[in-house]
Amino acid sequence: MNITTFFKLVKAPLKNNRTSWGAVRKDGKVVLRVWQHRISGMEVLVKHNGMESGPGRTERSAHLATGKNFYCVVCIHNHDKGTIQSFDKRELWYGNQLRTDDQGNVWLKLLHRVPVGNLL
Repeated sequence: MNITTFFKLVKAPLKNNRTSWGAVRKDGKVVLRVWQHRISGMEVLVKHNGMESGPGRTERSAHLATGKNFYCVVCIHNHDKGTIQSFDKRELWYGNQLRTDDQGNVWLKLLHRVPVGNLL
């Protein structure tokens, strides 16, 4: 299963299969794609201050502006190809608290894991 199909499965279809980094479900829950290597302790980097503008970045800002109920699909980055190597299809991380660090990066506090079945 690819990431686009997975987002449909959890009822958060992507607006654009190539540029979307997340989606909002009809119930208002936001599902975000995050990189495993961006997890530090119980936080994940969800917006880097150095991000330039673009469709995925603009959409990510809108998702974060909701300020609550974030579910994260943890992806492993293929650094050689700049693509998703794999992602966790069994569970997502839930978080609901954002913080901005001294450099302007936005982090999401991860609270607990949620089985994918709970979002179906």
